[in-house]
Amino acid sequence: MRLLVNNKKAKYNYELLDKYEAGISLSGNEVKSLALHHGKLDDSYVIIRKNEAYLLNLLIPKYKFDTSKVLNETRTRKLLLHKSEILKIDLIKKQQSLVIIPYQIYFVNNKIKISIYLARPKKRYDKRQTIKEREINKKIRKY
Repeated sequence: MRLLVNNKKAKYNYELLDKYEAGISLSGNEVKSLALHHGKLDDSYVIIRKNEAYLLNLLIPKYKFDTSKVLNETRTRKLLLHKSEILKIDLIKKQQSLVIIPYQIYFVNNKIKISIYLARPKKRYDKRQTIKEREINKKIRKY
């Protein structure tokens, strides 16, 4: 597994619950751009429409050596999941008022995969508590 893009804000803004792995429908130039570690997951999220999962706001900049017409860098991309997985995720999401967020994009056996999480947004005081715990751990490691 070779990590390409990571969502740095995910652990800070969300309580991550269930992990799922999916494929992404990409063009060749998008794959080349991701292979160079170009991409941004920070503002992206997953929606389920008509029993299909879609990734919105994933920023993949144009590949440097691409001469074709310019595609929208944040276009909607289809996620490749089994129908049973999609139905399960959608049911849990609706029952527990959760969101689906992408966490990492990586290569597995020359295929680009994305790990998505069912997550619960953190409240402001939860974020403060996370910061305090991080600072305490830093002080402990220091001594």
